[in-house]
Amino acid sequence: MIYLRVRGGLCNRMRALDSLFILCKKYNKDLTVLWPMDVALNSEFENLFNIPEFDEFNLKIINCPPGFPESYLPTFQKLLKNFLKGRKLDEELKRTVNVINKIPKHHKMEELFLDNHYNSIIAKTQGQGTVEYMDNLFCETLQDKTNQLFASKADIYINSCYRLHEVIDNYQSFSPKKEIAIKIQQTTSKFVNTVGLHIRRSDHEASKQLSTLEKFINVIDKEINSDSNTTFFISTDDEDTKQSLIKSYGDRIIYNEITSYNRNSKEAVKEAVLDLYCLSKTKKLYGSHHSSFSQVAAKIGGIDEITAK
Repeated sequence: MIYLRVRGGLCNRMRALDSLFILCKKYNKDLTVLWPMDVALNSEFENLFNIPEFDEFNLKIINCPPGFPESYLPTFQKLLKNFLKGRKLDEELKRTVNVINKIPKHHKMEELFLDNHYNSIIAKTQGQGTVEYMDNLFCETLQDKTNQLFASKADIYINSCYRLHEVIDNYQSFSPKKEIAIKIQQTTSKFVNTVGLHIRRSDHEASKQLSTLEKFINVIDKEINSDSNTTFFISTDDEDTKQSLIKSYGDRIIYNEITSYNRNSKEAVKEAVLDLYCLSKTKKLYGSHHSSFSQVAAKIGGIDEITAK
C-alpha cells in the first residue's frame, strides 16, 4: 500500500496526486490518499472531483484533520497535547496513524526530504526554469529512489506537494463535480477567440514581483493589436486587479463571479476549480511566474502556457 499525504493548495495537491496515479498504475500498487482539511484548502476531495476508478489499483481517499498524521503519531508529547486540546481521531484514522508509524524511515519520502531536493533544483536553475521544467528535473533526480520504493512489496509513506512522475495524460483522472462542470460550461460557452490570464497575487511574492499587472496589460494590448476580436478570461485572487481590467477593457473581459478568495472557505475552493478548468479551455494562457495553478490549467487543456514576466 502507498500512503500519500498531499499538502499545499489545489494544484500542488493535484500535481502530487496525478503523479501517484501514474506510478500506482505502473506498479499495481494500491493507494490511500490522506487529504488534509486545512487553511491551504479546506474542502473534501469529493466536493470538488468525482472519485476516479482504476483497473490497475484500488484508490481510497481519506479526508483528515490539519497536521495529520505527523501531529498524531503516538508519542507521549503528541498524545498529551492532542488530549489537552480535545483533538480526537475516529477509528479509521487511528488505524492509519498506527500503520504509518510502523513504516521504516527508508520506506518514506517525508516533507523535509522532498523540500530539500526541490530547493536544490531551485538553486541549480536559479529559479529561472518553468514549473514544468523544474518538475521534470525534480522527478529525474528522484527517479531511482522512486522506482526502488514502488518496486518494493512494503508499505510506503509519501508526504508531498510535488510531482514524482512527469505528466502523461494531462490530468484526465480528475473530473469536476457536476455542479462545477455545469458552471464551467456556462462560462466557456462565452469564449470566442479567448485568451486566458492567470494573475496570481495574495501570498505568492515571486508572482507579484515578476508577473506584474503592467506586464499583463502589455499582453492584452499586444493580443488586441494582433486580433481586434480577442477576448480574455481572467482568473485572479485579487478583486481590485479584476475590477481594474474590467474598467479598462469592458466586455472583452470574461470572468466568474467569486464569493471568496479565502482558501479556508469550501465555496472558494470550488470556485478555484471552476477558474482552473475555464482557463484550460482558452486558446492559450498567460500565467504567473512559478505558479502551479497556471501550469496545471495549461496541461489540462493541452494549451501553451506563457509566463507574463
